[in-house]
Amino acid sequence: MIDTVMANLQAIVVMLFVALGVVVIVWKRGSALSKSQKVRQSGLAHLTTLRQLLAAIQQHRGITNGVLCGDDKLQSRLPALQSDINNHLQTLARLDDGVRNTNSWRSVEENWPRVRVQFKKWSAEQNLFSHNQLLASLLESVEECAQHYRLTELPQKEGESIALLWNDLLRVAECVGQARALGTGVAAKAACSSVERIRLKYLHQSIHRFVTVQNHSDYPTVKRLLGTIENKVLVLVPSVAAVDYFDDATAALDEVFRVFDERVTALSDRV
Repeated sequence: MIDTVMANLQAIVVMLFVALGVVVIVWKRGSALSKSQKVRQSGLAHLTTLRQLLAAIQQHRGITNGVLCGDDKLQSRLPALQSDINNHLQTLARLDDGVRNTNSWRSVEENWPRVRVQFKKWSAEQNLFSHNQLLASLLESVEECAQHYRLTELPQKEGESIALLWNDLLRVAECVGQARALGTGVAAKAACSSVERIRLKYLHQSIHRFVTVQNHSDYPTVKRLLGTIENKVLVLVPSVAAVDYFDDATAALDEVFRVFDERVTALSDRV
């Protein structure tokens, strides 16, 4: 009898240890999953702020180019815009060291103060070049952020890669942003040099290629901007006001960014 009781107790103890082991394994897996979810949610939040910073610096480029080309009607927007950029940078100071210690991010942090202060002393060409370099570093940081927070592992609809967010959407947004800056300068001085015409034609072609192959969005505002560039900017005597062109191009950029934000939100909901 005693032997039977002891055998049963041993069996119960073994079962308890097995059950405890299963609980520990499940807990560890759940904890790891929860940690992975938090990391990715943090990465998606930073990705959104990086996008907002990109948009703000692109606006700064366009406005300053218009000012340097002789139209100061947009200048009153600069103080609030510069404050927004500084606020985004403060938010992004919470990036993990793996992102903040990269050459691209250090370049953003080091070069923005120089661009903000020095642009008035530069030629329009130097101003565009410096902004373009700054934005190239920022786009590189976007990709490094996505890799660091393992965002590329997130599932996308229809088998698409999340990398399309920055390889397609943010790259074409930068093309639109450059077209806005160049076109605003052209409109401000009511003249388009041969170099500006070549650059604008290249940007026009790049944007046109993008919108013609899209299946998910029609981009009507971007298409209207392409028509404006072709009919009112790439002409012998540009016939659009700098402020109007800047605002139309901004609406086109906002259209691209809306698609980006919607896709990031959808990813966040699935994490």
